[in-house]
Amino acid sequence: MESPGLAQRYDDLQLPASNCALLVYQGLTGNEHERYDYYKITVADSSSSHSYSFARAEVAQAAQAAGLLTTIMANMQQEDYAAAARTLHPIALQGLSPDSVTALLAKVGRGLAPLRDYDLHGYKIVSEQVSGQPLELVQLYLSVPATPESRRLLVVINPQAEASTPFLYGFNLLD
Repeated sequence: MESPGLAQRYDDLQLPASNCALLVYQGLTGNEHERYDYYKITVADSSSSHSYSFARAEVAQAAQAAGLLTTIMANMQQEDYAAAARTLHPIALQGLSPDSVTALLAKVGRGLAPLRDYDLHGYKIVSEQVSGQPLELVQLYLSVPATPESRRLLVVINPQAEASTPFLYGFNLLD
């Protein structure tokens, strides 16, 4: 991947590299995933190149989180903020009432309007202490290009959760 603007657009080139690894993983089918232990991505700009390796298990977690992302983003696109709020894990509420979370998500949704599409830029795996136990979460970085100004979002998801249970640990506007 080569682009003179990547280093100017991203503080950390590992982010677009992670997106490339995720796209490769998602393009594979069934047993093809098992052929690779890791994915090596080289990102080059006009002055240098950087290589990053992503373990198959890590990329699989990101793919699971990206699948769950479609649920929350569909709720936001349909302006069903109550359904979006139900995806938030109770720990992420930090004492907020469900009604206030719905109102906050509605406010964010209005700031993203019209929310027709979004672009995933990459991910990071982070380990957070949740109820005194370490939990691996996936931070997904995305943008909403159709808004008057492209808006960037950070969505934090528990990739081990099911879509029918609360899986969302964070939903933040980055700009």
